[in-house]
Amino acid sequence: MELIESQTLELKEKFNDSCKHTIVAFLSHGNGTIYIGVNDAGKLVKIDDINETQKEISNFIADQVSPRCVDLVKTELEDIDGHTVIRIDVKQGDKLFYIKKYGLSVKGCYIRVGSTTREMSDEEIMVKYEANMPKPDIIDLESRKTKSFVSSS
Repeated sequence: MELIESQTLELKEKFNDSCKHTIVAFLSHGNGTIYIGVNDAGKLVKIDDINETQKEISNFIADQVSPRCVDLVKTELEDIDGHTVIRIDVKQGDKLFYIKKYGLSVKGCYIRVGSTTREMSDEEIMVKYEANMPKPDIIDLESRKTKSFVSSS
């Protein structure tokens, strides 16, 4: 199986901050898959501690991303040519996702550009955030009627 990085596929030797940024980018801007245990050239590499790595990934998804995204990220072990790799499938959500400790800032929000993950600019964050704001329904708008007061005599 030949793996080549693209807009929707990221290859990483190990789970690190770059993987975290890519998960957030896929959540906010498009479905994608990350393989842990594969270098940028597509060569398989050994994962030092698969169980610990899976735990790190789960903890990141459950505790460090906002809004909550556990139902959008699936992690599983996959055998490729006799090597065990970790496959992370990420579905795009309908919100702007970010790393909690950085909030809605350039350090917390990411976008996928070709086969790279980049920080979003302040302007990109604002545009994406406003696009995801709920629009009020006509029945939710306050009436313009003024209140009438009854005087007691």
